[in-house]
Amino acid sequence: MKAKAPDFSQHFGQTLKKLRQERGMTQKQLAEIVEVDLPRISKYERGLVYPTTEMIATLADVFQISIDYLIRGEYVPEVQVVYSTELAKRLESMSRLPLKDQQIIIDVIDTYIRRRELEEK
Repeated sequence: MKAKAPDFSQHFGQTLKKLRQERGMTQKQLAEIVEVDLPRISKYERGLVYPTTEMIATLADVFQISIDYLIRGEYVPEVQVVYSTELAKRLESMSRLPLKDQQIIIDVIDTYIRRRELEEK
């Protein structure tokens, strides 16, 4: 008797939906970000269609997770050096915000860093 292969499309869909909802995104918003039509996101989440390799990589980038986590549920943490516990706490809190809010914070930080670098010259 053959062992049943894992249903990657079903797992992928559940993971995608969970990540999207955790970040307060609608299917429409995600579709716009990754430049696909809305029904495709719905089909991904329901496990009806499996995305291309390029789309998996794009979604992993959007959610800032590993491809392994997205397709297999295996969390592979990236090594990050944080020298301040206060900074680490804020980064953790920020990671739970919707992507739009995260991008605003990143833009503010980038602007501040650029300004400081110019002042130091």
